[in-house]
Amino acid sequence: MARVNSSQKKQQKSFIIMIVAIVLVALAICFVLFDKYSSKSSLLENQNFAKALSSAIGKAPAFISQDDLAKPEYLAVSYDASSKTYSIGIGYDGFLDGYNDYLKKSEAGEDVSGIDLSKFVKSASYKGESELFDDIKYFTGVKVMELSELSFTDSSVFAGLSKITDANVSYCGLTEVSGFADYGNHEGFEVLNITGNSVEDYSPLEYFKDKVIVNHYYTLKPNEDGSYDSSSIVAVSQTLEEYLEQLAEEEEGGEEADGEEEAEGEEAENEGAEGGEADGGETDGGEEAEEPEEEPAE
Repeated sequence: MARVNSSQKKQQKSFIIMIVAIVLVALAICFVLFDKYSSKSSLLENQNFAKALSSAIGKAPAFISQDDLAKPEYLAVSYDASSKTYSIGIGYDGFLDGYNDYLKKSEAGEDVSGIDLSKFVKSASYKGESELFDDIKYFTGVKVMELSELSFTDSSVFAGLSKITDANVSYCGLTEVSGFADYGNHEGFEVLNITGNSVEDYSPLEYFKDKVIVNHYYTLKPNEDGSYDSSSIVAVSQTLEEYLEQLAEEEEGGEEADGEEEAEGEEAENEGAEGGEADGGETDGGEEAEEPEEEPAE
């Protein structure tokens, strides 16, 4: 058996080191390529949103599927323009039971400090400029949705969310609401809040106008002794039904005012005409006709 001298041993060692280095470099390249590939979603248009969802869902953006986005029952996304921060919350099975329990006890004035909804919600946040959130359309399993200060191409992105029972889409720059037209037919539907949007035509929502909130704000109501505390903060909501009634009353009042002004104008004209006739009569009949002067006799 041939003996391996020291020179050959060095060559073998160098060869092994070179192979190991090549493998490590190849692995590093593969890792970089994989990271670059997996960090971009082919499904979602908003890549910043995709990355935030990745941390909440536990999947790289490239592997987030429509099935993954159809699973959550709760979705909350809001934007704080002052800090340029997006906050995202996603709730799965068990969240709605806890959420409904929280609402019932809160409305009944019971202590809700012991109800921790955070254990049912996965959250994420990121900083960025205002951007479109049309990818909301993929959350087809959502039942409770809370969106605020976001931007959308139009309301059509909400049309396919057929399981919605409670939706808050406030201050999202919407100018039409046709995408919500079928919400009143959803099983168990309760409310749609579209406060703070510049909508002129509410006709698609009029058949469930008692469940649509167009104005929601908080005001202070003094206690019986005139003092104020945390319980003095009262939420005030105006439904679409109440808003349309208000518009009708204002329009009716405007027509009455116009009619009164028109009547007053006609009365003033009539009084002016009568006054003119009276002045004319005094001039014709009240003044004595002057007799012609006699010429002196020659």
